Amino acid sequence: MPRHIRLINIGYPPFFGGAQTYVHLLATSLAAGGDCAEVFTTTAGEVEAIWNRRKRGLAAGTSASAGVQVQRVPLAHLPPAPYGYYGMRRLTVALAQAPGIPPWLLTRLASFTPWVPALDAALDAAQGPVDLVHGFAIPFESLLVAGLRHARRRGVPFVVTPFLHTGEVGDPTVERGYAMPHQIAIMREADAVVTLTTIEREFLLQHGLAWERVHVIPAGIDVAPEVLHAPVPEPAQPPMVLFLGAVTYDKGAVHLLRAMRVLASAGVPVRLVVAGTVTGQFTRALAELPQTARERVEVLGNVPVEHKERLLRECTMLAMPSRVDSFGLVFLEAWAAGRPVLGAQAGGIPGVLNHMKNGMLVRFGDVPDIAASIRWLVEHPAEARAMGLAGRDKLRERYLWPDVARQVTDLYDHLIRQ
Repeated sequence: MPRHIRLINIGYPPFFGGAQTYVHLLATSLAAGGDCAEVFTTTAGEVEAIWNRRKRGLAAGTSASAGVQVQRVPLAHLPPAPYGYYGMRRLTVALAQAPGIPPWLLTRLASFTPWVPALDAALDAAQGPVDLVHGFAIPFESLLVAGLRHARRRGVPFVVTPFLHTGEVGDPTVERGYAMPHQIAIMREADAVVTLTTIEREFLLQHGLAWERVHVIPAGIDVAPEVLHAPVPEPAQPPMVLFLGAVTYDKGAVHLLRAMRVLASAGVPVRLVVAGTVTGQFTRALAELPQTARERVEVLGNVPVEHKERLLRECTMLAMPSRVDSFGLVFLEAWAAGRPVLGAQAGGIPGVLNHMKNGMLVRFGDVPDIAASIRWLVEHPAEARAMGLAGRDKLRERYLWPDVARQVTDLYDHLIRQ
């Protein structure tokens, strides 16, 4: 019998990002296997559209793609956008640190960040059976609250994949937005919580979740076997550091710019290519660079898949020294191309990247450390190549999408039988 699964996430392609890629892979693999996969998402076309109505939006309504039914529900924005969102979110996080604040109040405040007032009605109006509801991304918990309510009204299991960002060890700046009392309550009420690494799982166990409800299932990518067996070409010259993703401070993009300044001053022949949605904070940081460093930076914006794959084949390394990643799917894409990666000692990344084996770990925001690691990889091409090949081996062993999808659907079947 086919499963009937409803997936809820803040975005869905053509809004791209790690969470969106994961949900897209899951939905399309369910549909390809004969299941009914429905995705409920918002009209956001990029991350900044979640809080800023002037950014790229997509049309509301229902469509079908690769056998998946996709319903985009309109976002609303607290005026004056984007400052209404910023203010409400900061208020919610601040109150969550204070003693005696009831979770129901935090849940109410969080319902505006993001604000998707028609989501409950859209879920309940959906025709046909449903066997399980799966929500994603705890920082957008208003969608998960709607998903939990819908699952309970329909009497079916509710699963959460929170994509937790635990930040740097000893610095609670990032985790405050992911472990507020009402967010923990949502995950406690779920029938299962899927974490991508043991780091994420241990974090939730420390916050009181029952161990039997927290399941570690890694992320993965869908890559053709011939890609994994293809010879790894020599990197392009001069050496290229590639950044792929949301071009933000927390993702480490600004620190890569500053590292380029250090490397330019030291005469290291390296360039930085940046592909992804560019934010104002990055643009301002780029403008502050001296000309000698700025001319080494190429900003491409969003690129099609074919262009991204070419960049991965040409780069010397992929660098994303981020503190806001639960896994780092883009590292797997670099490993598929046989390239080493540079990540930060933050979030779930140390649970994926093995320092000096398949890449290098740096301290988040430590520009000298980032610059020194880039220089080492540039000046040790044989070791860098070996790291890239070791990453490809790890990808084959643990992170291929068919294996990941099977683990997720096995969990679905267990919960549905219960």
